[in-house]
Amino acid sequence: MHAHYDFSRVRSNPDLERLKHAGSMTFRVFWSSADQEYVGVCKELPGLSWLAKSEQAALRGIRLAALDAGGILAAEAAASRSHKHTK
Repeated sequence: MHAHYDFSRVRSNPDLERLKHAGSMTFRVFWSSADQEYVGVCKELPGLSWLAKSEQAALRGIRLAALDAGGILAAEAAASRSHKHTK
């Protein structure tokens, strides 16, 4: 699924503002017969997925989850580097 968002029309929703920064990641949405919902996945974070009733909600959810996971991973990497330098 290819998604295009017109961010120039976004007012001040913090979640939508954060979505602007997910542009360098690759997302896919597909229907899961087993879950009876759409599943959003991120190529760069293979263990991460998001279930939703609509394709749009699955895409939005996986993009936000990927940003959160990316922030957590970046923080952990920075903490690891900092810890290595203090030994």
